[in-house]
Amino acid sequence: YRTLQNQVRSYTESFKAIEVKFNAGVGNSVDYTVAKNKLDAANINLISARYDYILRMKILDYYQGKMTW
Repeated sequence: YRTLQNQVRSYTESFKAIEVKFNAGVGNSVDYTVAKNKLDAANINLISARYDYILRMKILDYYQGKMTW
């Protein structure tokens, strides 16, 4: 999970840099699109990991008899 957080942070910084270049007319649309896609994929992976963790904790609670939902 922490690795995914670091990945999102890294791709966010990378995307911001490419976005500045693109808006200044220096970068091209391919680089912009690739950076945006990588950032979106990293965010999706982070969200998926977060919900997967919650689901697994609830399943564990269920089998331990600790129904807290």
